[in-house]
Amino acid sequence: MKKIFALIAVAALVAFAAPAFAANPFADVPMNHWAYDAVAQLAASGIVVGYPDGAYKGGQPATRYELAAVVARALAKVDMEKASKQDLEMLKKLVVEFKSELDALGVKVDKLDARVAVLEERIGGWKFSGNFRFTAKW
Repeated sequence: MKKIFALIAVAALVAFAAPAFAANPFADVPMNHWAYDAVAQLAASGIVVGYPDGAYKGGQPATRYELAAVVARALAKVDMEKASKQDLEMLKKLVVEFKSELDALGVKVDKLDARVAVLEERIGGWKFSGNFRFTAKW
């Protein structure tokens, strides 16, 4: 009876502890770190992959080539139809900034340029601004 109870206790411990350990994609990013959620989300979507040893090394400066690789993975994963104009413009700025590195990596960004051009054409010269105020008296 004691063996069965011990076996159940160990199985429960492993079952509840495994998701907690699996949730952290990088051992060197503490779960209470201010950037943990962003790093975990980027890792879950495959945009940030870390180093071969499984570390993120967030305390070290990233090289331009490492950042270009992140931009390349983001470009590969972005849904051009669902992305907002602001997201596409930000990606375009990143592409311009890392153009030489992306060219060295063989990344094609023609699709992104075409999508941003279509969105810019759609909005044309329309700009909305102002305030709206609603008052009701009973």
